[in-house]
Amino acid sequence: MHQSGDAAVNFGNTPPTAVSGRHRSFKLGEYFSDTPGDTLYYVIVSSQLVSDTAAIDGDTLNVETSKSRSGDLVIAAVDAQGAQTQITFRFKVTNLTLAIFIT
Repeated sequence: MHQSGDAAVNFGNTPPTAVSGRHRSFKLGEYFSDTPGDTLYYVIVSSQLVSDTAAIDGDTLNVETSKSRSGDLVIAAVDAQGAQTQITFRFKVTNLTLAIFIT
C-alpha cells in the first residue's frame, strides 16, 4: 500500500536565520508514524540536492547546508510489511539563507 501526505510546518513570526555553512538534522519520527506501531525505516527516494549532501542515519535525516542548492528531497518511511508513505522536503537557498518547506 502506498500513501502520501502533507506535513504542515508553522514557522510563526520569527526573523529569518542564515544557516549556510552548517549541518542540519531532522528527526524523521516527527514527520511519520505507524498505527500498528511497527518500526519504520527511512530511505531517500529522490534528491535534487548536490550529491552526497543528504543522508539518513537511523531515523535522522542529515543535510550539509553549506553545499546544498535549491531542490526537493523525497523521503519514504517503510514499515515491516513494506507499506510506505512519502514526504517531500523542499529546500530553497537564496542569499545564504536556507528555507525548508515540507509538502
